[in-house]
Amino acid sequence: MAYNTLCGTVNFCDDSGSIESMVDDYSNQTIAGRKTFSTPVTASAFYDSTSGAPLSTAAIRSISGDGAKRVVVSDGDGTATAYAGFTFDGSALTSSYFSGSAVGLSAIPLHSHKVVGNLSASNIYFGLGLENSSETLAVKGGASIAITAGGVGVDLATTGGLAHASAKLRVDPNDATAKGSLSNNDSFLLSDSDASNVLKKATLSTLSTYMQNTLTFIGPGGSNNQVQYKNGSAFAGSSNFTFDGSNTVTTVNVSASGFVSSSQFVGNGSGLTGITGVNASGVNQSVQFNSGSTFSGSANLIFDFSAGTNALKAIGDMSASNDILGGRDLSLLRDLGVGRHISATGQISSSANISASAFYGQGHTLTTAPINNYTANRLVLCGGTSNTLDTTANLAWNNPTLNVPGNVVASNLSGAAMNVNGTARVTGSLEITGSDAHLLVLHAKGSDNTREIVFRKDYTTDAGSLYINSTEHMFLRNETNLKDIVFRTFSTNPLRIFGATARVGIGNKVAAAATLDVNGDTIVTGSITAVGDLEVLSGSTDVFEIDTDAQGKGRMLARQTFVKHHNMEFGSQSKRFITMTGQATHTAAPTEQTAIVMPYNGRLLKIVYMQAGTPGASSNDKVEFGFYTGSTTSGGGGQPQYPADYVDSTTIPSAQFTASVTTVRSPYTIDLTGLPANSGSFTFTAGQMVAIAMDPDVDVNPGDTFITTIWEYDLFNEIT
Repeated sequence: MAYNTLCGTVNFCDDSGSIESMVDDYSNQTIAGRKTFSTPVTASAFYDSTSGAPLSTAAIRSISGDGAKRVVVSDGDGTATAYAGFTFDGSALTSSYFSGSAVGLSAIPLHSHKVVGNLSASNIYFGLGLENSSETLAVKGGASIAITAGGVGVDLATTGGLAHASAKLRVDPNDATAKGSLSNNDSFLLSDSDASNVLKKATLSTLSTYMQNTLTFIGPGGSNNQVQYKNGSAFAGSSNFTFDGSNTVTTVNVSASGFVSSSQFVGNGSGLTGITGVNASGVNQSVQFNSGSTFSGSANLIFDFSAGTNALKAIGDMSASNDILGGRDLSLLRDLGVGRHISATGQISSSANISASAFYGQGHTLTTAPINNYTANRLVLCGGTSNTLDTTANLAWNNPTLNVPGNVVASNLSGAAMNVNGTARVTGSLEITGSDAHLLVLHAKGSDNTREIVFRKDYTTDAGSLYINSTEHMFLRNETNLKDIVFRTFSTNPLRIFGATARVGIGNKVAAAATLDVNGDTIVTGSITAVGDLEVLSGSTDVFEIDTDAQGKGRMLARQTFVKHHNMEFGSQSKRFITMTGQATHTAAPTEQTAIVMPYNGRLLKIVYMQAGTPGASSNDKVEFGFYTGSTTSGGGGQPQYPADYVDSTTIPSAQFTASVTTVRSPYTIDLTGLPANSGSFTFTAGQMVAIAMDPDVDVNPGDTFITTIWEYDLFNEIT
């Protein structure tokens, strides 16, 4: 504070007019009343008499936007600002936007119109039956509860006896497994009427006991074997109407207004009337005779009335006091005693001997004649000397087979044909010679599928056949299951049909991997029509394939070659990445202009290089190329992770991966497939990024540059 000191004349303005009312500069004084200063009061310091210390500098010198209830916000420079949108009325803090943790807040209203966006399940408290599924609030299924896209439902067991009907859960016996036969311990559900219809179970044994002991059933009437009939509301039986349990029904009288029929009637038929005939006895064709006043017959005396026979046949002795005349054959199986002549206009045969003092006529049908080397079933031939008969070993007739040892030679057959009725077997070889155009002719029946030629194994099992069917198609068929049909030339099998798989193998195949499996070169003159996919294999590896899609269109899969052009102008640069987009640009590092994502697995085959400018003067002029592959994983800032250095001139000798440019406009080809193994790999996989760098090396100004790259794509392995 500034102090006024007395100097000269002093005018007193108070009541006392004494000097004590003045302010001095040397003593402690108390100033009462209000003092108004028309100019600022300045001092080196202001003193707080209450705290007994000087006043400190003010924290806020000014407030901008001051208003009622506004919250004062420091500007950081000794000033403050009060914003109209940030107020506090003593109980509520109001602002248009809040950010940060709300961990200390409570009673937050989460009405749909007050929440923007989705709430994560991890930030929500929820009770039983709910769960956090990938930050999404979801219903949690318990035992027998299924959660599907359609909602929450009952998880029904297969054949569990429950089913849904009209969106309702119900018991469905048709959903249970059927049981063939019941058991006493089998259970079923019931509603217990004695216990407020509580659901309970019972066994079939309990049900059976209840039915037998509680329910009343109507029992049979009469005695054993008596046939039941209705008697009022009960069953009844009678001793006059019985069944013996096998095949006999017994009764006293049978009355019918119509016919009574049976396969046989047994008993006394004296009471029957209107009978027009009697039943014959014996076997069929038995001659009837009187046997105790009844008809009888015997199998020893029959009349064979079959067409063309009409023979009377008797087994046993036959005697007659007069002649026995017969217009047909007479066959006797017993001795025939004749007191006079036997006259026959036909043959006389006997199963026993017919003896006589002499026989007259031809004797070519006689047996037991003197035959040399006689053995049963041998054929008899004229002997080596006159009037003798002889046989040959193994030339025999075993019905129905004629066995002939050695060869059978036939010449001058009638009509140049030999007819065999039945089966002709040849043990050994069969040779057919002749000059006719048809040495062996088999006549096929046109109305059936008779197999004309059958190959039979061990005389019993059909192994194969060759035949013409009823529609005149020729078949070569293997009759044995799972056996092959093989076409052989010398020691190889150029064609084989596999019986186990019904597939065809060509080219000495021992198994077929497809319906037609060809081993070796195949030449097709004309067109090939394939229904479905078409594959070409090298061993077990697909090398060419044509697939059909759902629209029936084909898609070719193979290793295919593609060409890409990279023409640009090089100035005074060192290593630069060549363009991949067709634009005449190059970059010092891989970019979206100089790196591409490969759609298939593959490799870089060749680089063709030519420059328009004149090479430098150095004899070491060359151009080096670098091959780069890398992942497409995103890097920082959302940009692709471009390829990293994989193979470049530092790992490849300059003589192996360089292009000479000593001749202007002379293309130079680098065949990467012929480089040594230590040159590195020039392959890539689907989804990788690839870039190629070019380093002019000594020649720093190649000018217009023409680069053509040749790539091989493996279409079997594409990006997904």
